[in-house]
Amino acid sequence: MNDHNRIGLLKQVAQRIVSTLIVSDRILIVPFSGSAQPITTSDGYMFKATSENKEILATKIDDLKAEGSTKFYEAFDQALDVLEKSAEKKIAASCNTAILFLTDGQNTEGSDLGNVTALVDQRIKDISARLTQSVLLFTYSISEDSEVHAYPNHVVCSVEFGHWSKISQDNKIVASLSSYYRWFSLSVGTENNKDFAAWVEPYQFQTGNAWGTTVSVPVYDRSKSPPLFLGVVGVDVSLDALDAALATFGANATTSQELRD
Repeated sequence: MNDHNRIGLLKQVAQRIVSTLIVSDRILIVPFSGSAQPITTSDGYMFKATSENKEILATKIDDLKAEGSTKFYEAFDQALDVLEKSAEKKIAASCNTAILFLTDGQNTEGSDLGNVTALVDQRIKDISARLTQSVLLFTYSISEDSEVHAYPNHVVCSVEFGHWSKISQDNKIVASLSSYYRWFSLSVGTENNKDFAAWVEPYQFQTGNAWGTTVSVPVYDRSKSPPLFLGVVGVDVSLDALDAALATFGANATTSQELRD
């Protein structure tokens, strides 16, 4: 597997993940080649997934380089620090929370496997309790070297909800990373999420220069157990139409201008 091609594919995967996020999502990226350096807001919190912030993160991803040592403990510690800090301020997303860990090399910082798993297990338990929901862990090891897979495989075994994927071919990277999408799609089909809807950041329509948003909902056959996913239905809504609807709720209703801001 060519190292240059691998980092290029990893960047594509990261870009793809960022591009799928909507304005209600929060995201943090922690490169850990050489040292763990969280990419956060100026005050150290997770980014709100606005169009502007996603462009910032896309540029940061493009600038990533595979060089230096690989520090697993430091990477998890830094990521969990920011997640915990964001959770304390209620900046983390209120629906699903996941950590995606990608590596194409072995740990080189000296921390043994027990230290890493103990850190991840305890801190994910603490943050899950604070969020009152489980934090999921997805790990991906990308290599033809079997030694590279040991850490990511064992780390997920230490947490309540985890999934490890072994990727040994370049053309399998994107497909393997879809596992966390499938996990979340199953949870959306539960009774607790039957009214789930996703709204995107307001944008200018291509025609008419009007501003609007898009709302979409998953469709399930709930006569099946578990519910059978059928597809997604979406509709574009102008902000003028939203204003007219919100006006019926009186002066305390949120306006489309507030949503745009």
